[in-house]
Amino acid sequence: MAIALVPSWATSKEGPAVYSLNDALADTYTSAPQILRERALLRQTDEGVPRALSGWRPTISVGASANYNQSSYVTYPFGGSFRYDEQFAAPGYSAGVTISQPLFTGGKTVASTRQAMHTVLQERARLVMVEQQVFQSAVSAYVSLSQARSLLDLAKQNEATLAGQVHLTTSQFGLRQATETDVLQARSQYEAARAASRQAESDLGVAEASFQRMVGIAAPDRIEPPQPLVLPVKTEADADQLASVDYPPVMGAQYTLAARRDAVKVAFAALLPQISAQASFQRQINQDEAKFTEDAEMATIQASIPLYQGGSEYAAIRAARHAVDAARHDLDDQKRIAAQTADSAWRKLQADRDQLVRNRAAVSLGEAALHAIQQQELLGVRTTFEVLQQQQLLFQQQKTLIQNVANTVADSYAVAASIGRLTAHDLRLDAPIYDPAAHLKAVKWKMIGTE
Repeated sequence: MAIALVPSWATSKEGPAVYSLNDALADTYTSAPQILRERALLRQTDEGVPRALSGWRPTISVGASANYNQSSYVTYPFGGSFRYDEQFAAPGYSAGVTISQPLFTGGKTVASTRQAMHTVLQERARLVMVEQQVFQSAVSAYVSLSQARSLLDLAKQNEATLAGQVHLTTSQFGLRQATETDVLQARSQYEAARAASRQAESDLGVAEASFQRMVGIAAPDRIEPPQPLVLPVKTEADADQLASVDYPPVMGAQYTLAARRDAVKVAFAALLPQISAQASFQRQINQDEAKFTEDAEMATIQASIPLYQGGSEYAAIRAARHAVDAARHDLDDQKRIAAQTADSAWRKLQADRDQLVRNRAAVSLGEAALHAIQQQELLGVRTTFEVLQQQQLLFQQQKTLIQNVANTVADSYAVAASIGRLTAHDLRLDAPIYDPAAHLKAVKWKMIGTE
């Protein structure tokens, strides 16, 4: 059975609502700064993959220089019988290109690429986590707004009822059918109801400000009563099973552990040989003090075998292994947190559902009791004080019911978040769904360009 946030006695009859919770989530999804920031951070992380893949590619460098040589020669040939002067002046040029291609890097490039990919997956899991956190806040803001409006309507209704009671009691006092004490009690309850209405108005202002902060638009005049989410799990065990796999912090911790293991292989590469090939071509024109053109080509294969580098590489390997241990423990911790979160959310939802049934029954009985006491008061069997007491009790029961319905709605979304199902894709929001893999596909094999 669908649970409406605004019960039948507090629902507006002005017409159909024009704004729903899904609309609010769609607006949040497209405008929330937290989500947009995480998307930018994911794109930043994506760039680590082409940076790691660059280890397979050659590096090319070009050098050039220009010079101007001028020299004077004085010689005395043939035993110094005459003097011979010679002037030499010529512009000189030198240009060359060098290509260096890594052949073997000790497995560093392979490990770095895997590490970069696992880091990307970790950041994607974080994006899902942030998306769920923002959605939970948006749900809370929407539900609080609907609840605040319902409570204000209820407070005004209570105020109007007590105003009528004051009028009735005052009239009875004039006819000597009520005492001055009855009038004072009615007025006291009425003033308390007025104060409650002013507090409800203040609470509504706070709820509207919170809604605008989370959703990014001013609170609409009419909103649909939010409904509990239809969940893909039927039991607590099902929720635990999904949470252990799909809870975003668990997924992030798994990818972090994989990235830490890759980091160990990256560190080990410093102990292995490094092999590269190099080819160069250089042309020189009019260099030094002579007019000539020289072309030089060279191709080499270089191998470097590390023997001892001061011990820093061994320290890096040990540190990387300790980081793996830390990541493994963090994964265990996140799994425990996931189980606790799912269990708590599920049990709270069930408890609020049970309370909802009883609170609805309490309100129904309270309304019947108030009607009966009012009739008995007219017959002189009940006092005004008893009527006021029952009115106040019913008012509190109705407030509790509104809050209970709101809690039930929020609880259903909390369960969805605990099992990793509170995403734009799972909710089927009417908004363009962001593809976290699109940017990586665009830049993975990109070799040049700053955009």
